[in-house]
Amino acid sequence: MARMILALGLRNWVSIIYKHNTSRVLTNGIPSNPIPIHSGVRQGCPLSAMLYTITIEPLIASLRNNPLFTGYPLQGANGKSLKTQEYMDDVTIVTTEPQSIPHVIQSIDSSCKVSGAIVNETKSEDEN
Repeated sequence: MARMILALGLRNWVSIIYKHNTSRVLTNGIPSNPIPIHSGVRQGCPLSAMLYTITIEPLIASLRNNPLFTGYPLQGANGKSLKTQEYMDDVTIVTTEPQSIPHVIQSIDSSCKVSGAIVNETKSEDEN
């Protein structure tokens, strides 16, 4: 978040909430010692969807605005195309043109460098 242009108040607020975050593992009803959490958000945290949206939006905007990336043409939409579809923490990138793929990969790589995100390749796939 520090690398993104966000209101300082919002960054400070989120930083305070997540500073010194710990978790415990419950084994046979016995909690472990606290385990420091240095990055990420807790599973089920109400803020996680908002933080993910803030983090992924620059990538989505760069794909939608990239003239070298051709999406799926939409009939009756004045030449517009479907390039991305997002739901919760899933992103689908759509193209009918193989020559668009290097531009998509470049946008993803650039976005990951800026945001610190990492693509989970075991959960990623391409469909021809």
